Amino acid sequence: MTISAGDTSWMLISTGLVMLMIPALGFFESGLIRSKNSLSVLMQTFSGLAILSVLWFIIGFTLVYAPSPGGIIGGLNWTFFNGVPINKSLDYAPTIPGVTFATYQMMFAVITPLLITGAFAERLKGSAFFVFIIAWSIFIYYPLAHWVWGRGWLAQLGVFDFAGGIVVHTSAGMGAIGAALVLGRRKNFGPAIMVPHNIPLAVIGAAMLWFGWFGFNAGSALTSGALAGNTLLVSQIASATSAMVWIGLSWRSKSEKPSTTGVITGAIAGLAGVTGASGFISAQNSFFLGIVMGFASYYGILLIKRRLKIDDALDVGSVHGITGIIVP
Repeated sequence: MTISAGDTSWMLISTGLVMLMIPALGFFESGLIRSKNSLSVLMQTFSGLAILSVLWFIIGFTLVYAPSPGGIIGGLNWTFFNGVPINKSLDYAPTIPGVTFATYQMMFAVITPLLITGAFAERLKGSAFFVFIIAWSIFIYYPLAHWVWGRGWLAQLGVFDFAGGIVVHTSAGMGAIGAALVLGRRKNFGPAIMVPHNIPLAVIGAAMLWFGWFGFNAGSALTSGALAGNTLLVSQIASATSAMVWIGLSWRSKSEKPSTTGVITGAIAGLAGVTGASGFISAQNSFFLGIVMGFASYYGILLIKRRLKIDDALDVGSVHGITGIIVP
């Protein structure tokens, strides 16, 4: 097919929007933890952006999207983007240049491991962080993305994941719970160490995440047409509805006023939960899905953190993992 200028322009914008989500994640997480550790989270997200971009360029794209005989992992056909066309398309996205598709997918490969930073916030040294994100990408993200998006064995069984319900949110959420279990609880684990130090910064980060998510979900249409338009609407309605559920639940639990951190958490939960289905459902269905995601993420946090006493510092397991499992 002929390269479409409109589709290419939309995908370039979407790539920038998803890239914006990475520093936004840093602001969101930094504002929700203690001030003494806020810079470490920002360092992790920005350094992760650099490291994981290069890793994707060297081996990530080829391991995910190059053909594989057994459907387990891609070949080494496109290491260092060698052979990825500039003036022609790949059959994954027939109306945009191959390098545009590869760069767009790079942003997913970057942000997914970085979501897990919210689980082990305040507990991991820089050197251990670098080892973790590289190893997790190579041994978890790349194979899983190939199985689902790279036409691997799960795709051959009929598994669909429009924008990352399985590949991004479920994998990161379950990885977060696993990391929290391995690292154990922080010293003096309890409400006293869970007081956000800069809520306005967290709200700015959440707003940037919400804005960037339009590129994350609607960009996954890989076109600038009706599918992208409906996906954007679906994402907005699900997020807003989930935020409303959190407003009500947090207001009820505090009995004085709704929680600011609650409303931004609810919005992110709605966005994460609708991701995998956002290309397949109507806005009406996304409204009801947002209600489900709001309740599931809220009570998931109570289960994981209060009942099971798992120190998932910023509730990645519930906000991303549980919602991702409900609608893969």
